[in-house]
Amino acid sequence: MQVNEKVYWILEGEREAISFKDLQPDEILGPQELDRWREMRFQKRKDEFLFGRYTAKRLLTAGIFPWAHQEFRSFDILNETEGAPYLNELENQGSISISHRAGLAAAACYFGSDHQIGIDLELIETRDRSFIEDFFTENEARSAQCLSEPERSIWVTLMWSAKEAVLKAWRKGLRIDTRTIEIQPIPKEEIHLLKKDWIEIQTKVEDTTFPPCTLFGRVLGDRVLTLAFTSQRAEIVRLC
Repeated sequence: MQVNEKVYWILEGEREAISFKDLQPDEILGPQELDRWREMRFQKRKDEFLFGRYTAKRLLTAGIFPWAHQEFRSFDILNETEGAPYLNELENQGSISISHRAGLAAAACYFGSDHQIGIDLELIETRDRSFIEDFFTENEARSAQCLSEPERSIWVTLMWSAKEAVLKAWRKGLRIDTRTIEIQPIPKEEIHLLKKDWIEIQTKVEDTTFPPCTLFGRVLGDRVLTLAFTSQRAEIVRLC
């Protein structure tokens, strides 16, 4: 099948650590973003918000979108009531998604169609049994039990990240039960392939009110990155 649509993504902080002190809010944030940033009470939240917007705008001004070479502060990335980011100019023409975790931030844009996208970035770490029982189906828990470390930590992190990416593509976030989505296991040997390239991940969703998602995951150092989009196929392109 010929692929015409493209998902563009960017990762900041991987090659060179970003100092939050170097990010100037009045140079990065549009008027509405700046108002929201000022209302935030906790510095950690303010830093993450600013870093996420910086990363997303690095992507959007890279040269292929309508915002090419614009000043970051000249436009706003807003948020829906349930938290999903959006641009007025992208309404009914695509979507944008942002994620940040432990000094890295990722953003993805799906432009030129009415499909939706979700990106999620997670630190690979050991999750305890209660976490798995609370957020995963019985089948998912069994798929993790069949693995030994470090594969188990990678796989559990990937499943968690994949669920978040799909929920973002649905524009819902963690407001619905993560067990609504069941991540299908991959052969043990393919877990190592995640460190080389994107691997497609299959899902099972019983609730037909949500659109089906194409889902990919990969490992970047000590992190997992996942992408979900509500179309059958798209080329994944990294910018910057």
